[in-house]
Amino acid sequence: MTTRFYWGDDSGYDDIDRYAVYSGNDNRRAEEVGTKLPNAWNLYDMLGNVWEWCKDWYHSNYNNAPNDGSAWVSPSGSSRVDRGGGWNYGAGYCRSAYRSGNNPSNRNADLGLRLARDAD
Repeated sequence: MTTRFYWGDDSGYDDIDRYAVYSGNDNRRAEEVGTKLPNAWNLYDMLGNVWEWCKDWYHSNYNNAPNDGSAWVSPSGSSRVDRGGGWNYGAGYCRSAYRSGNNPSNRNADLGLRLARDAD
């Protein structure tokens, strides 16, 4: 992405309610997938609703990060990356570039993963 969000820069957060569940429009819980508009690939809830676990280990900066798009799995650490923001976090956490880290044993109502399947 070259914009703050997959729907554009939205610097005033004018359109975020149409695309993401976050603390400004939540019902104090995660919402059913698909209650907001999808991204350009017709994927729902890629930002907001629940933080999504990533394969990468968390690093405080991008020094020595892989430059080929692969996951940053070496060296390992104590926290995995999660992205996308959650229903109980502010709109700024839903930015495409924002990431956080959590211990892999952490379990929360605002933390999940995305299942995918082949089109076949």
